[in-house]
Parts: sequence; C-alpha cells; structure tokens
Amino acid sequence: MSLCRTQLTKGRFPFALLYLGMVAIIQVLTVATLATAQQTSDGPKEHRSQHILMLTDLPADEAKAMLSEIEQMLELVAGYYDRKPVGLIQIYAARDLKGWPAKTLGAMEEGGKSRILAGLGRTTSVTARIGGKSSTQATIYAPADRRTLLHESVHGYCRQTFHGVGPVWYAEGMAEMGQYWKKGDPGVNAPDEVIGFLKKHSPKSSKEVVESNQLTGDSRQAYATRWALCHLLANNPNYSAKFRPLGISLMLKQPVSFDKTYGPVMAQLDFEYRLFLADACPGYRVDLCAWDWKTKFAPLKVDTTVTKRVEARRGWQATGATLTAGTEYLFETDGNWTIEPGKAIEAKDEGGSKMMGALLVDGRLGAEFAIRHQAKFTPGETGDLYVRCDDAWGAIADNEGVVALTVRPTR
Repeated sequence: MSLCRTQLTKGRFPFALLYLGMVAIIQVLTVATLATAQQTSDGPKEHRSQHILMLTDLPADEAKAMLSEIEQMLELVAGYYDRKPVGLIQIYAARDLKGWPAKTLGAMEEGGKSRILAGLGRTTSVTARIGGKSSTQATIYAPADRRTLLHESVHGYCRQTFHGVGPVWYAEGMAEMGQYWKKGDPGVNAPDEVIGFLKKHSPKSSKEVVESNQLTGDSRQAYATRWALCHLLANNPNYSAKFRPLGISLMLKQPVSFDKTYGPVMAQLDFEYRLFLADACPGYRVDLCAWDWKTKFAPLKVDTTVTKRVEARRGWQATGATLTAGTEYLFETDGNWTIEPGKAIEAKDEGGSKMMGALLVDGRLGAEFAIRHQAKFTPGETGDLYVRCDDAWGAIADNEGVVALTVRPTR
C-alpha cells in the first residue's frame, strides 16, 4: 500500500523530518530522528544499509539479513528501471508493536501503526519542492514480515526515485513483482497461493485489471492479477519494450495511458494474458512462451506441404498452416530434442517426438492433441495450427533441440 502527500515544511513528517532543500541534509536528519525514536535498550533498534534506515524489534541477525535481502531486491528493481535508488528509505518494521516505547509510537503516523497492527504494510511520502527541484522522502510502516517489507520497499524506491508509484494496478503489480524477482531468473517465482488465486477465479481482461476505480489493499485476487499482468508485460518481448517507459511516465504523472500504449494490440495482449493465467506455474517463462503474431497462415492445398522447425525450448509456435475441418492431414517429424538431461528423444522412434498441436480458431485456442511421426489427423473445425514440445510449462527452459514437422493433406 502506498500513499503520498506533498508539502514544504508544513505538517508532521513520520520521523519529524523537515525538508531543508538538499537530499544529503534529509538523510542526516533521518538518522538523527530515528535515533531519537529509539528510546530504550530493550526497545526497537536502528539498523542501516546502503539505501535503508530501519527501526525494528527484530533480533540483530534477522534485521541484517532482512536489510541484505531488501538491498538485493532494490538492485534488481533499479536495474530494471535503469535508475539508481535515491536517498535512504525509512522503515518501521515491528514484530510486536505493543511492546514499543510510547515516545517511539508517538513519533509514528497513526495510519501506519494501524496497518502494522492489522498485519499490513503502508508507505507514505512527503515531496518538497524548492527552486524547481523536488525531493521525496518515503516512510514504510510494516509488520516484520519478509514479503510485506519487500513489497513496500518497491513503493519506497519508486516514491524516492520517481516521486510517485503510478495508478493502483501498476503500483501494486510492480511491488508484487519486486518481491518475487530473483537475479538471473526471469521465470515465475510467485508462491503457490498467488498462482492458486489465478487458477480459482475467472480471468479478467487486461482492461479490467487497469480500471481506474481501484483501491490499494482491496483483495488478494486483485493483487495476483495485477502481478500477472505486470509480469507478462515486463517479460514478454511482444510488449516489454513499451512497458518500462509507460510505467516511468505513469509514476511521473505524464499524459500517457495503458489504452493508448497497447490499444492497437489489445486483443492480442488479452489472449496472451488469459493464456498466461491458465498456464502459470513455478518456472513458467513468459519470454519463451511469447506468441508469434507475425507468421502468415494459409490453407494447405492438395500436393502441398509446410515444414516447421519446432524448438523444444519454446511455447506454442506458429506453423503457417491453416487446417480445414473435415480434411485429413499427415504429420511427419524428423530430428531430436532433449527434455530430460542426457535423454534425447528421436522424432521417428515409436512413441517419439512428444509434440503437441492445437488450433487457433477465432481467437480461441482449442484442445491439444498429440502429434507423432506419420500420424494422421482430421480436425473438427478450421483453424491455424500451433505446435510445441510436450513438456510441463514450468520445465521448458532447460530443453534442447529442434524437431522438423511436415504437414500435408492426404487427398
């Protein structure tokens, strides 16, 4: 959850921090005010890292480990946006807020304390503007919970770097992304409960996810669908080039919109989003499963063939062949691929190839069917043929090899 207010030196900042015009001075005062809040030897202690100043009742070793994990995540987030973190993010992280000294509690924002007691997080910020320059100080209130602290730290980074977090769908979707990111691993790392929400509820269109009349902290399902949309847009090469600049512009409150950015490809985006919601699982690679919208399709005439090189390390791949309902087709496969390390599968062996096909009909992907060497197939409806290696969606990243598929009408 992220909130913002803009002021000069008016009102009470969560750590009694007054803006003096320079980020360096703000950081010095931040350290001083946290020290003031730290009242007793057995109360919460101050811990500091490169970009975080945290007051917490966590044991010292746990606090240091948490700071290290937040810093690692901030490195990934900053790398994505290509913007280094600005200033120190202030954090109140409480395991048992009721045991904190009264003077410390008195320095904290009431809304922040309420969120902590409810087991939820809250990020507030103050932006000061002098001489045409802006400086934002973010303050995080959170239970001493790993996922909440990582989530809110993304809000803190965005507040201090871009002076905003953007609309709810973007702010919460990217904060969820941040807590799941792993260095060098673009696959799905969301916990089972998040993926479970996506499976149990009817999928929303991308337009429903980005509706403006949303509130932060509304529901777990909403957070899951926002994460899924942001994960897709950030990693799918069909949409990623426009997503980062769109997000930065949204956070800077520039005149941009989701509809204007993706309007021309909205139908395609919604198709891929629904497919991702249906197939999402740990290890799923959005980049490897990006849909091929460029290949042209045409019906196969008698005595004509089409050959497609099918990669084991990819999702659905376009063949260029439109199969006509009631027409019999012959499939022939050649080559080999490796699904399990050290076990190559020859396409022409009995029971080999492990290839699956499906027809795209009017924007709907039909039921999958097995494709084997010299197998025959008669479709019940006319559609464009897409094929893939038959492997679990979360396991294709380590596959190797290519199998050539040839399709021809039998008459």
